[in-house]
Amino acid sequence: MDRLKAIALVVAGLFAIGAGVFGVNYEVTDIDEVMCGEQVMRPGHRCADNSSDAHFGAGRGYEAMRRDQIANKNSFYNVVGIAAVVAGLVMIGIGGYRLRPRASTAGSANRPPAQPPWNPPPAPGTGSPPNAAGSNQGERGRDALVRVVLDLLECATGVVKPVTVDTAIACTDCAGTGFTAAGLPCPGCGADGRIRTRRTIQARIPAGIAADRRLRLAGQGEKGPRGGAHGDLYLELAVTPNPVFRREDADLYTGVRITPHHARQGGPLSVATLIDGPVVIEIAPATTMGTVIGVPGRGMPRLNTATRGDLYVHIDIG
Repeated sequence: MDRLKAIALVVAGLFAIGAGVFGVNYEVTDIDEVMCGEQVMRPGHRCADNSSDAHFGAGRGYEAMRRDQIANKNSFYNVVGIAAVVAGLVMIGIGGYRLRPRASTAGSANRPPAQPPWNPPPAPGTGSPPNAAGSNQGERGRDALVRVVLDLLECATGVVKPVTVDTAIACTDCAGTGFTAAGLPCPGCGADGRIRTRRTIQARIPAGIAADRRLRLAGQGEKGPRGGAHGDLYLELAVTPNPVFRREDADLYTGVRITPHHARQGGPLSVATLIDGPVVIEIAPATTMGTVIGVPGRGMPRLNTATRGDLYVHIDIG
């Protein structure tokens, strides 16, 4: 029954707001009778302060009285409309408050105590404190992002890079549980199970990696609170320009200068590669400026495969 009353109150409030908005927006443009006190005025009449003078030639004219009385009616509708809107809002607020869900009070005497904001300590000697879900594991630690700069040769061969990161590790005083053996909050970490430190990780960069890639090192991020799992560490890679080779995907581009005689006659030419040492290519007779000679399989390794791109040699003559 109380719920029905609350719903009726909300509905009545909505109707009141609607009527109030209508009243505010309603505009009186004319009236049936212009009154001077208790007397009806006619065009040409004037109305003095004393209504008994309405039909005499002193006081305000018919049109002035008509405009005033129209304005008074509009003001009345505005005031009543605003009051209706306010009343409607009050009714909706009261009805909504009565409709709010309420916790049942039945059996409150047998209800278990509320959980504290931190996981309760265990009895001495019983191990780590369980959280509200009954697990020893807290929430997962945050991920971390570190920028690593490589050169082109390191991208081609792969490399192990030392990466230093500011992170959270398990508290050594409480072994990451957040509590002492006596079941009290650990003073070393404030019951968080973690402390801040800086550590260095040896990160393996695979051969064939390219710039603007991110490598994920699983479990190398921050330690989670109170025994929670580690987050991940992401390496954002950047590559410095190489003075000899230019990379496009898995292919490499380089340039060599030969003499005009070599270009006319042709013959072998030794050129440098990035990771294989010098190789010999053949210059064809009558080679012209800008000729490009491809050397298959001497480019960059393709990531996570056993294949490689090609090397392209641009011939300059001079």
